[in-house]
Amino acid sequence: MNRSMLLFDIDGTLITQETEIFPESAKEAILKARENGHLAFVNTGRTTRTMPSIIRDFPFDGFICCCGAQIIYQGETIYSDLFRPEEASLIIDGIIKYNIPSFIEGPDDVYMRPDKYLHGPLINIAESFRKKGLFASGYTDDRNFDFYKFIIFPSRDHSDDENIDAFLKEIRPVAEEIDYGGRIYEILRKGNSKARGMRILAEKLGIPESDSYAFGDAANDLPMLKAAGHGIAMGVHAPALEDFAEYVTDTVENDGIKNALIHYGLI
Repeated sequence: MNRSMLLFDIDGTLITQETEIFPESAKEAILKARENGHLAFVNTGRTTRTMPSIIRDFPFDGFICCCGAQIIYQGETIYSDLFRPEEASLIIDGIIKYNIPSFIEGPDDVYMRPDKYLHGPLINIAESFRKKGLFASGYTDDRNFDFYKFIIFPSRDHSDDENIDAFLKEIRPVAEEIDYGGRIYEILRKGNSKARGMRILAEKLGIPESDSYAFGDAANDLPMLKAAGHGIAMGVHAPALEDFAEYVTDTVENDGIKNALIHYGLI
């Protein structure tokens, strides 16, 4: 069998959504696939700073982070695509101007507006970050950091919908959004995606896309599943993946990773 590249989303794919448990069956299956000569990578929207330690410390061959904006192979960053200074200024100007409810993800930390500007969901998110040692080095308004992406969370009453629409229109020349529904958006530098990160890495490793296997469950996994030679959706997945998954496996807690690797003869 040819050497293959295995690409795994994190939330809902490698770990359970609520408890963040990385099942032993998934760990053992991935290690077995690596023993068989295949390469295993995380392909996530998260940064390495926001990645759970149980994933970060597992012996993957590397990480595609921030929806393709950063690639780490064997401990070395081989690709990084931060928002350019002028793009970052446009975005932060808009966040402040429209008071966009959001958090920004950079290589070193996450950044939000001062607490007085935070509402419902963002108050809880800020508290969660602080408990993990994040959101510790400054605020969005400080403008003294680099970043790969950011997330927009609307207020519960959606009173900020018009401002969000105006903001998105202003930044679309340099950014693009993934719509998670409910007015939640993940904003990436234009051109970045999990598929682009996968292609850059596959080219470096000399692995044809036909020998790539992508595992995911969420809307931002769609480009990766479409681009891979084999797209695998987890048992619980976004409806958007339905028409593009070659195979639907079980849920992560019901040995979904192990069962899919067995199905394809990778272990």
